[in-house]
Amino acid sequence: MRGKRRETEAPLIVEVKSLREFEEWVTRAGREGKAVFVDFWAPWCAPCLMMAPAYERVAEKFRGRAYFLKVNVDELPELASRFVVFSIPTILAMCGGREVSSLVGYRPALMIESWVSKVVSSCQG
Repeated sequence: MRGKRRETEAPLIVEVKSLREFEEWVTRAGREGKAVFVDFWAPWCAPCLMMAPAYERVAEKFRGRAYFLKVNVDELPELASRFVVFSIPTILAMCGGREVSSLVGYRPALMIESWVSKVVSSCQG
């Protein structure tokens, strides 16, 4: 029998389906001293769909150092309202359970990567 995992490995990107699930990921990240990135999007939003592959590449690069979530604003409008998301795509950065930064509108992969790197560094230090 192989050794037990200390904690269940997170998926690359978590598609949040409830407020409770969102809170669980934010709490877990806070416990582990990791940043959380939340991509607010909708399936009818062309810029959201164009940015999705970039978000996925950045999530892969920072796997294990941060958590990456996706929130469909049509399915969880109350979560979008809580964070005053008026425009999508919006990527929200959280550290210690608090919003620390956001990117609003389409952004290329290199810009997202640079921003994520800064947030991850400041959250860990």
